Amino acid sequence: MLDMTLAQFSIAPWDSGFVVTAREYNLDWRTIAGHLWIILLVDSENPEVIGHLSEIPENQNRESAFSPAIAVYHDYIYTSRDGFWGGNSYIISIADPENPEIISVNQNDPFESPLVIEGSLLFTGGRIFDLSDPTHPNQLSRFTNDDCLCQSDVQHDLVTIISTQSPQFRVYDARNPEEPEFVAGIDVFDYPYSMIIDNGYIYITEGSGIQILQCTGISNVHSGNYKPLADYELCEPYPNPFNSFTNICYNLSKQTFVRLTVYDITGREIRRLVEEDVSVGQHTYSFNSDGLATGLYIVQLQAGGVELNQKMVLVK
Repeated sequence: MLDMTLAQFSIAPWDSGFVVTAREYNLDWRTIAGHLWIILLVDSENPEVIGHLSEIPENQNRESAFSPAIAVYHDYIYTSRDGFWGGNSYIISIADPENPEIISVNQNDPFESPLVIEGSLLFTGGRIFDLSDPTHPNQLSRFTNDDCLCQSDVQHDLVTIISTQSPQFRVYDARNPEEPEFVAGIDVFDYPYSMIIDNGYIYITEGSGIQILQCTGISNVHSGNYKPLADYELCEPYPNPFNSFTNICYNLSKQTFVRLTVYDITGREIRRLVEEDVSVGQHTYSFNSDGLATGLYIVQLQAGGVELNQKMVLVK
């Protein structure tokens, strides 16, 4: 391989080894080349590069070379070339791994990162493709319109994603890949980079560190241990009773205008917490009781023509 000072790499398993892509940069962080290697792993201590494909971008200021996001299905590699003005999706044949060959280019329609293959389905960004004919992927659905999806995973017919646009962690039921259904969502903090799901826990790396979510029912959603959200749900504040702070959580199955208000026991409005359009998923508001007296308060969620109430007790 080349000795590259600045590069992004990605790796995908292949029948007899693995495939690596890299995007090479100069010291000004401009893309100067894209590379794809086919690596044989018969001897794990001595991996052997048996095939290589290189691409030089047409315009180093605007166009990027091969994306560091890849997936391999049988004898085909799926990747993209993305850049400032859009990008292209590529299908590369490795039937002859010593001579990888680009066999299809779909201009201005790149496979979004990340790419995940489950059975004969390709999950790419917010889309699902059927790979029954691997040289002509057939798009079955688009289940989210987010422009930027940081990471996704497919387990037990569920698609789990984190989006940098919201930012949110979301779960979709993909048993019917032509019409995936939103199951649940939760806000994540800061700017998420990557995600790992392991043994009921979700580990999300973000700009300020690592966020850990517990989701014990995610692998058992079809047996009823993890139920889809109602259209609108207002959870009981926690802790409750509380002293200085409590968390007010609500769930939305669709984007809608939300008004979240706190009242005292007489019905007098104390604070208007939220009054704006809010995206799909779970949202949490940290409520500060400064200036309030001990007593019973009502938090009310108004969304989509529905009013939901929860009681909370302040003890000082």
